[in-house]
Amino acid sequence: MLGVLIYLPTIAHIPYAFFLIAILYLVIKKNKLKINANLKVIFLIIFFTLINRLIFIDNHIFVGEKESILSFIIPGSIFLLATYYVAQYLSRKDINILLFLITFEAIVVIIEFKLGITTFFTGLDRYKEISATNELLLYFFRPMGLSENSSIAAGKIFLGLLLLHYNKNYLGKYTKFTIFVILIIALIMTFNRTALVATGLFYMMLLLKFYFASSNKERIARHLFYKFIVALFVAVAMAYCYIYLFDDILLQFERGGNADILTGRGAIWHSFFLFIQDHFIFGNGSYKIYLPFFHGGWTFAHAHNSYLEVLAMHGIAIALIYAYLILRNINRYNLVYVLPMFVFSLTQYFIGWNISLQDIILFYFLIHIKKRWDVDEAVNQ
Repeated sequence: MLGVLIYLPTIAHIPYAFFLIAILYLVIKKNKLKINANLKVIFLIIFFTLINRLIFIDNHIFVGEKESILSFIIPGSIFLLATYYVAQYLSRKDINILLFLITFEAIVVIIEFKLGITTFFTGLDRYKEISATNELLLYFFRPMGLSENSSIAAGKIFLGLLLLHYNKNYLGKYTKFTIFVILIIALIMTFNRTALVATGLFYMMLLLKFYFASSNKERIARHLFYKFIVALFVAVAMAYCYIYLFDDILLQFERGGNADILTGRGAIWHSFFLFIQDHFIFGNGSYKIYLPFFHGGWTFAHAHNSYLEVLAMHGIAIALIYAYLILRNINRYNLVYVLPMFVFSLTQYFIGWNISLQDIILFYFLIHIKKRWDVDEAVNQ
């Protein structure tokens, strides 16, 4: 049930506040919040953001989207507590349910791509019909699945691949393979370059782990053979892509040779750098911030970078406490999952929303993976 409740708010037209239903569900089930060192750090973040808001209640910068009365009164950091609460009680069954829902959305992405539409929600601003005969760049297809935009859909598919590997021992062989194929196809169709790079990093890390993992002595010969076959396959695939597909792949990533391959992010980051320089200590008083930038016309945007966004909102002191909360929970077992999420956040506002599907999954990996990678178990089977 919890897997369904944290997935629903990611669907277009379903209010973000629906995450509160997940909290209510846990409260009704009488699941107690377990007090530990992480929670003490979270309470510290909440305390300092409250102080920050009180100091700058009349002086923070309103730019971009207007704040609701509720978000004006309640600091977003309070929902960091809710994120941790949900992450504590996610089960393997919840993760499987979430994985199946993401896979269903991936199927919707594939159908949309086949039909030449960006979404079945025709009321969304980004709805459009695209003919494959007049548009060769995948970047301009970008189906949205059930989400408000293709970036959200790609982010969920990326999370689905992480969860598929993490929960692979709780799924059947053919189920795992089918889900993997569907997710990879849908990820390519959304063509979110950040998601593709982060996914590539994830599987490269798994491959490295596979090669450096220890094996039982009686199984050394078999594992050496497996490693040789995998290395040969990867080498042949990379050589083929380089010789025959490199120019086409580069053309797709460069959006047909478009000079602005960062799609305006350079201007956005420049605006945020300037703001951070002038508000380094306290940020925007812990209020959400959108800044103006010029990209064919003046408009407002968030930072498209989680680290710049958090720093601009809260200032250096609170941002460092956030960083400490995350870094203190990283270990060699969960790094393979969280590092690709950090890379994803370099060019997307991915983590750091206080409460979101990706923040919940991040904290799940941080607090639950303590002892052993699933890769180790797979290698030694």
